[in-house]
Amino acid sequence: MYYLLGLMSVFLIATFFVIKPLKVKLITKVIASVSLGIVSVIAYLSMGTGMTYWYSNHHPQLIQFYYALENPALPLRDYKPLADQAARELGNTSLDVPGWLLLSQFYLAINELSSAEYGLEKAYQGNPEDQHVATQYAQVSFSANKGVFKPEIKALLPELVEKDHDNTQANLLLAMLHSQQGEYQKAVDLWKKLQVQMSPNSMEAKLIQRGIEKAEQKLKQAS
Repeated sequence: MYYLLGLMSVFLIATFFVIKPLKVKLITKVIASVSLGIVSVIAYLSMGTGMTYWYSNHHPQLIQFYYALENPALPLRDYKPLADQAARELGNTSLDVPGWLLLSQFYLAINELSSAEYGLEKAYQGNPEDQHVATQYAQVSFSANKGVFKPEIKALLPELVEKDHDNTQANLLLAMLHSQQGEYQKAVDLWKKLQVQMSPNSMEAKLIQRGIEKAEQKLKQAS
């Protein structure tokens, strides 16, 4: 749950790259900084200690890094070399979903979105049927690439929505994809469907409303 909240914060940051003008204003920077701070705290807390026994017995290449996280004496970012080493060693073994998820959560906590995206991509490849992991991969990829959808994410989103019509995160991303591709009516329809499920005063609802207004302007210009 904590990790999902963290991902939602990252998602909101990336949304600004899509909806806000390219010239980033001060308020955008402030909101992005605050959101990234929230991500750091939430993603770090989500690591927990419940998997220690599992990693000790099955993945010794990760355990040094895992136990290092228990030492509060150093800033979280100082553990990045250990995480990078664990990622290299894990890359030489068979695909391991829990291991890559652990690393992706750490990289997310220190705002290394490209590395977090890579970890989630490997986790997704290890278990492509896991809709939860697939959705996380799509969200972080969108954020890491500053609102640009990679070809594989473009192909993945419709599949996620088809398998679970109530997948809010996948639907939000799909609406943005429709907007980027000039499919403004599809974007508006999907955004309005999502908007009624949210509090009118929430950040998500306000961003969606802004997206709807911009898409409707495009539709008027085309008519």
